[in-house]
Amino acid sequence: MQYILETWRRPDAFLLGRKTYRLFETYWGARSDDNGYGQAISSKPKYLVSATVSRPTWQQTTVISGDIAARVRELKDRPGGELGVVGSTALARWLLESELVDELNLVQFPVIVGEGQGLFPERGLDFALALVDSRVFRTGIVALTYRVGGRPEYWRPEPTDDSVLPKL
Repeated sequence: MQYILETWRRPDAFLLGRKTYRLFETYWGARSDDNGYGQAISSKPKYLVSATVSRPTWQQTTVISGDIAARVRELKDRPGGELGVVGSTALARWLLESELVDELNLVQFPVIVGEGQGLFPERGLDFALALVDSRVFRTGIVALTYRVGGRPEYWRPEPTDDSVLPKL
């Protein structure tokens, strides 16, 4: 829990999709004595990506719509422009596919869930990831931090004069 709280305290602002925003606004926006989570997110600017919400009620929330990629680039380019995305799976996928993600903080729980929406799409671009940090907790939870680094380079065997590769 301390690790997750640290990741919530680190960003300068949060970028949230509509569904996650509504959940968080109701839960974290109303809490003051919650071991720090509500304070970590409520005290910072929040950018809600939505074409349907126009008047958010949670303090320090700005709705962004239209050219979302351009707006996210503007936010990232500001001094102290670290944006955190919590939940918001569809938004996270879109940000990755739009090449707007610099770092992934993945927390893997020792559970197999048989249904629900996964983080990564079945089809799409390939991305190279460089492991920056990893932690294994006594509960079996694994926290992985990756820097997103463009396209991966795949190993391809190079034929030599004295070797013949089968044709498939």
